[in-house]
Amino acid sequence: MINSARQTFHKTAQKAATDADQAEVVAVRNGLARVGDGLTDERLAGVPMAEESEIPHNPEGNEEWLDDDAIAEVATAGVADELLRRAHLLDAHYPFDLDPNGCVLTYAPGKSVSKAYEFCLALCETQNNLTAHPWCRAVREFERLVGRALSGHFGVGTEWYRLGVQSEPEDHRPGKLSDAIRELGKRTRGEWEFTPRTGADAQAEQGDGGIDVVVWKSFGAKDERIGMPFVLAQCGCGEEGLREEKWGSLQVRKFQDRFSVLISSAGVLRCFAFPHQLPHRAKWREAVSAGGIVLDRIRLTWMAETYLNGLEEQVRLQPHIDNLNTPPVRHKKKSATPPAKPAAKTRRP
Repeated sequence: MINSARQTFHKTAQKAATDADQAEVVAVRNGLARVGDGLTDERLAGVPMAEESEIPHNPEGNEEWLDDDAIAEVATAGVADELLRRAHLLDAHYPFDLDPNGCVLTYAPGKSVSKAYEFCLALCETQNNLTAHPWCRAVREFERLVGRALSGHFGVGTEWYRLGVQSEPEDHRPGKLSDAIRELGKRTRGEWEFTPRTGADAQAEQGDGGIDVVVWKSFGAKDERIGMPFVLAQCGCGEEGLREEKWGSLQVRKFQDRFSVLISSAGVLRCFAFPHQLPHRAKWREAVSAGGIVLDRIRLTWMAETYLNGLEEQVRLQPHIDNLNTPPVRHKKKSATPPAKPAAKTRRP
């Protein structure tokens, strides 16, 4: 019974987060939005609010206990609470203003120099395929943003390396994973020892083992002894980022066994980064327990605005924001019935 109640609260909180995202998208596009704009999609689609809402639960079985308008009013209040939560956590860096009545959300782009918030929001709300070009490049840029943000957070002497698949010129690294691991070993002064199997046991070039970004901090230019602290980050940009099975899927020992890599330092921290919001506190605890350090849209925005050069980040992120916000191309379906063949010409006698 308790688990069922927790699941209900989580669904309600996550639904409010989704609706809040939609309201923010409208505000970015139009300058302002009604907080209830996040509920518009359900109304336009003709879906009864009672089917979408986890506010229930009329003990008397009265079918008219809550009509759609009443449920929409309660849901709108939940969206306003979620927006206030975001504003509280980000403070001056939240790129929106919510009026005192909690009814109107206004976009305030001057509060977001780096555009990290808008970039994460666009990743969550894009209607385009994140595995297709050019939108897949935004996913890789998100991984680089995680590397830059963690490097800034841990301060002087911190370096990072994008190990995720599909190397791009911005990564300044080899394309093959085995070559990238070898280079990582050189950059970390031998902390990563790569002894690949040969012959029939050789590891196939596939995947990245779940490690998208590697971050480490040295103890000075002269100290080349092993034992630096490492952060191994996994990223989840799509809907899988909100799935529990994804949070703890990065297993350091499994990575070492699969790729024949020995990471010398015992001080390895795991990190899970995603552009979404996970407002339910119990679920957040589960994510932290499973994934280690959790970086969501709030934390990444705060880190970008606090530690990174905002204008440089804006130059990097804005083209991806524009691409992600581009309406998807709808290809016309071919007609199921082929055109009629022209009548055959009859020869004159």
